[in-house]
Amino acid sequence: ALTSSPYGRCVFKCDNDVVDHQVVNLEFEDDITATFTMIAFTYETTRKIRIFGTKGELTGDMTKNHIDYLTGTLKTISLKQADAGHSGGDHKLIEHFIKSIQGNLDSKSSAEKSLESHLIAFAAEESRLKEQTIFLVKKEE
Repeated sequence: ALTSSPYGRCVFKCDNDVVDHQVVNLEFEDDITATFTMIAFTYETTRKIRIFGTKGELTGDMTKNHIDYLTGTLKTISLKQADAGHSGGDHKLIEHFIKSIQGNLDSKSSAEKSLESHLIAFAAEESRLKEQTIFLVKKEE
């Protein structure tokens, strides 16, 4: 496949226009803001999260399997080793999908939550291409 298909082409010498770095600013209800930064080519190939709130800071690192919470003193919560495939997310998504078609879910499924996050990602891409702000309106349940 590497010698006879598009998968063997140099990414820098083909028509691939996939984003390799991106910063997305989001504004939610009640003036809650978030910034998502994606960088494809970095030394650390992991996902990290940093949340700043009025009472402290929450950080997480997928390679270290822990979450740190700082509210004056540092508290660390160790996580069990994650399953393969997006740290177990792929497996849980399929598990919840099966439960939902069997009618065994009482609350919003991870598939529905995943759809919401993907809609945000699609809006970010639309914003990048159109060079304008995109407004998403949540449907009333």
